[in-house]
Amino acid sequence: MHIVGSLLPEYRTKALNSGSNSGNLIHSDEHARRYGFRGGLVPGTSLYSYVVRSLVEFFGRDWLERGSAEVRFVHPVYDGEEIRVGGCLSSITKSGTLHVDLEGTNSQGVTCIVASADLAPQGAVPEPKLEDYQAGHGKPRRPISLDLLKAGTWLTPISSEFTWKIHWEYCQKIIRDHHPIYPQVLHPG
Repeated sequence: MHIVGSLLPEYRTKALNSGSNSGNLIHSDEHARRYGFRGGLVPGTSLYSYVVRSLVEFFGRDWLERGSAEVRFVHPVYDGEEIRVGGCLSSITKSGTLHVDLEGTNSQGVTCIVASADLAPQGAVPEPKLEDYQAGHGKPRRPISLDLLKAGTWLTPISSEFTWKIHWEYCQKIIRDHHPIYPQVLHPG
């Protein structure tokens, strides 16, 4: 039974900048410093993965099957920084949806991640259908900037082959999430 005010288990990890060799230059120390950052930024997908760990610890597999989250990155996270993610069950709707608020802070206590997540009642979330997701328009690797990219613009989807070996490497080496559920279930990060 979940009670409003219940605390989620705190998750602590050292952030890893797994994107330093990617095509996105903001993850490169040299490029990020040109824009006033201390170094390359840890990718948002990794930060999202850190939030997911607290949700899975609290809700278990149920959240992976019918949960949702909205995550905002409000302060840069750098390679090697300790990140602490925690939160609490803040409300339960009349329909039974559980709502939690979370935040991730660095070792200086600065809030870097703000998130909210919901867990719908059992059977309340229909299976997604591929036709519900429109393909992106335009060519891959187009230049993106705040001036060029307007809210609501569809981006070209990125696809990748999935294997359990790739999944294991992602969980173990990139985000370092050793939760026992992931040998059976794909990590949402």
